Amino acid sequence: MNQDTILVITFGLILFIAYQIRRWYLLKQKSYQVSTQIAGGMVLTISDHNPKQDNASLSLHFKRPQETEYKPEAAIEFLLKKGDFDRQSFESLGIEPTFQVVADSPDSWVLEFEKRDLLKAVREKEIKLNRFRFVVMQNSSPAIKSHVFMFSEKFMLIIVERGKHN
Repeated sequence: MNQDTILVITFGLILFIAYQIRRWYLLKQKSYQVSTQIAGGMVLTISDHNPKQDNASLSLHFKRPQETEYKPEAAIEFLLKKGDFDRQSFESLGIEPTFQVVADSPDSWVLEFEKRDLLKAVREKEIKLNRFRFVVMQNSSPAIKSHVFMFSEKFMLIIVERGKHN
């Protein structure tokens, strides 16, 4: 073998390894904690899973200080002008949770749903999607609310107060 053949084989091997590393990185599951709200001992954490892929999903993790007999329910408040809002439950929007479970302990609860279901529901209900927040309801009253969000052009969640991608 001459030097040119060894050089071509080495270069090809480097390209193949680079391609495999890039492919692994793109297929790797990515989760980002977008927001955490703490109020009255309750904690609401919003996470975005695989935000730039077709199977993107959002999860709400709610933790309360003590166990209660009320099962938490999730809702979304679409903010209108002058502080008014339109609160819609996930059921009324037609969003089916892909994962809903009482987590580590009875005082913890996780709800996961696909981001495209939220966007589809907003289009079907003709809601002007500008600003919204997630709300966890207990006994038909809001227990805790998340930060105010909006979607970027690439449908990434942005916290309005911070004005940056999360």
